[in-house]
Amino acid sequence: MNIVSGKSYVLGDHINTDHILVAEYMKYNPAIPAEYETLGSLAMSGLSGEYKPFIGENGKTLYPIIIGGENFGCGSSREHAVVALEASGVKLIIAQSFARIFFRNCLNTGKVMLLETVNKLSDVFTTDQDISVDLDEFVLLGNNNYQRYILSSLSPELLEIVEAGGIFNYGRKKGKL
Repeated sequence: MNIVSGKSYVLGDHINTDHILVAEYMKYNPAIPAEYETLGSLAMSGLSGEYKPFIGENGKTLYPIIIGGENFGCGSSREHAVVALEASGVKLIIAQSFARIFFRNCLNTGKVMLLETVNKLSDVFTTDQDISVDLDEFVLLGNNNYQRYILSSLSPELLEIVEAGGIFNYGRKKGKL
């Protein structure tokens, strides 16, 4: 059984890449291990003060699961935003919809799983709730398993890219690189 569990971090609609990572932090090179870690510690740096801190004292997220609304990751084609989430320790993002470029950047890196839902879970859950997501059944379980929401799976082809660890690893596995 493939289950991701942890505290949820709940956001609304139209969370853009400037919310995820402020543009001034694009100067960090994720190929350099220390700068990759720095990017992780800066994840969600563009959120307003109305949100709880996303990063703990250890420089990693307190929330491995993000729940968003519509159009998550809109804004720019900034790959650093996805890298910052990955480096912070985010395992998956559940939203009603994702911006196309953000979605592709997540697939290309293969590090952050994206799942969609028809339910507006950002109105159902709150930050700090313990939840679990069964990645075999694509079900979100909350409130000690009393809440159950069906999530949309990636297509088998896209899941294979994520499971390979990104588009380049997938290409290598298929003998294309």
